[in-house]
Amino acid sequence: MKRAAKIICIFSLIILIPLGVQKLIQYQQLPDTITIATGREGGRYLEIAKALGGRIEQDYGVKVKYVESAGSIENIRSVNSGEVQFALFQSNAIKNLTKYPDVRTVANVFPEVMIPHVRKGLGFDPFLEGAVDGKLINVSMGEKDSGNAVTSHAILEFYEGAQTRMKPHYLSYEQTKQRMKDGSIDLALITTEKNASIQQEMTTKEGTTIIGLPLVESLLDQNPELSSQDEMAQISMPPIKGDIRFEGARFRFGKKGPYQVDRVDLSITPSSFVGIVGQSGSGKSTLVNELLHPAL
Repeated sequence: MKRAAKIICIFSLIILIPLGVQKLIQYQQLPDTITIATGREGGRYLEIAKALGGRIEQDYGVKVKYVESAGSIENIRSVNSGEVQFALFQSNAIKNLTKYPDVRTVANVFPEVMIPHVRKGLGFDPFLEGAVDGKLINVSMGEKDSGNAVTSHAILEFYEGAQTRMKPHYLSYEQTKQRMKDGSIDLALITTEKNASIQQEMTTKEGTTIIGLPLVESLLDQNPELSSQDEMAQISMPPIKGDIRFEGARFRFGKKGPYQVDRVDLSITPSSFVGIVGQSGSGKSTLVNELLHPAL
């Protein structure tokens, strides 16, 4: 009896071990090639995708292909369809993952910020004021099918309301830079990781001015999906040193016409809280813009 049981055990091991090894290989086997969606040049997606791909090739010997994409919505569609195996996407861009049953999320990688850039010499706050000549404010929203465009839509809806002061344009980073340079875009809403190169290029190479989002708490109350971007509209700044002083400051648009700011004396000490009040059109926004980006 014992001998028969022993024979059965040995026979079972002979059959089961190869099956177990086969299953182990099946579950651990990696594909020969994987495809990663990268986003556009200038954004963080491209940098992270290539860093990840390089590590996969180095550690596992799997060949990695890269596919350039417009951004979040295109990325998640491509993963769901099987065109790519990995991609990054902006969390607030996808409100219902059940539309994409073949997508599995892995982790939050980094927070993103939305930074508004206005062209040099615009002369007014596009979120609170209209152009003096009544023309529409041309806004770069990011590319269609990008998370940038989704965030930009929410922002325009909040600040526009029933008004029609702004005209949206769906542009890539390169198109945005070019049209900022030629003056055909007034405002660019750019959502990226805060240190992405496009944000730095806009201010250093294209000479844009960064402005804040007014009433941001109300914006987030109406668009709670944006609150995951908890560093929204915040920029890392060095410690404040020294006072801000204006003595007899004057400013006007062009060489002729009335001064929007005329003979203003102002002194602001570090860490103080100062409110600027006045009638509409009295030069409040012009004065603040000059604090941030003084005209020479």
